[in-house]
Amino acid sequence: MVVEDDDAVAMALVDAVNAAGHDAVRVARGADALLQHQQAQMILLDLGLPDMDGLEVLRKLRQVTGVPIVILTARNDERSVVRGRPGRAAGPHRGRRPPLQGGGAGG
Repeated sequence: MVVEDDDAVAMALVDAVNAAGHDAVRVARGADALLQHQQAQMILLDLGLPDMDGLEVLRKLRQVTGVPIVILTARNDERSVVRGRPGRAAGPHRGRRPPLQGGGAGG
């Protein structure tokens, strides 16, 4: 499932998922993701959604599903990155943590 409100970004993500041999369903709102998550094997979740904060969607999804959720965001503040990490949104975590500002070895 692709949860993305920007049509161009959503189209590119759906095309990439389909090209990898999977069937992608796209929804543009957090409420729709919460209603339609049952068939998803993985969720690509944008944090900037029009109807609710993506971190709230993440928290609610973690209460009802154990599928991997990949967070997509243009947010660059460390607080949002940390709030989306394991332990902040209950449930298992898969994947890598994005580099924080300063990146690289030694900061």
